[in-house]
Amino acid sequence: MRHGQTELNKMNRYTGNLDYALNKEGIKQCLEAKKIVETLNIKTVYSSTLLRAKQSVSLVTDIKPVYLKGLEERDFGNMTGKIKPRYFKNFFQNGESNYLFRTRAKRALLKMVLNDSLVVSHSRVYKAICELLGLGKTKIQNGEIVKFCEISKNNWQITKEI
Repeated sequence: MRHGQTELNKMNRYTGNLDYALNKEGIKQCLEAKKIVETLNIKTVYSSTLLRAKQSVSLVTDIKPVYLKGLEERDFGNMTGKIKPRYFKNFFQNGESNYLFRTRAKRALLKMVLNDSLVVSHSRVYKAICELLGLGKTKIQNGEIVKFCEISKNNWQITKEI
């Protein structure tokens, strides 16, 4: 699940590792997502340590989360807080390189058991996990829940729950 909307998301800005709270729309998105989460057999919850993810978890489930720093959004360096222009390679000066970011996401992925788990994180982490599982680049909206299914050994697919 991607965290609910923040004001920076609404303004189409790179939030990165800024610790923004959910806005009213983000709270509404999480309360809608809770209806879906309640129908799932969730045993474990993993979450980013950033406030917007923590708030999202508290709104969708009573299960105590396992916080993983590896699930935090990418550090966008000088672009953090700025409007999102078109992305170019090596664009995020003083930020986290794509290699370091993907390595961090992979380490977090290896710490998690995906079966019957809810992972609450950020759009770039979601994209990195999709790429690591061989699913290519996909998008996820604020408050959206997706399900990763291993249909055969190392063959994954995504189904959207919301």
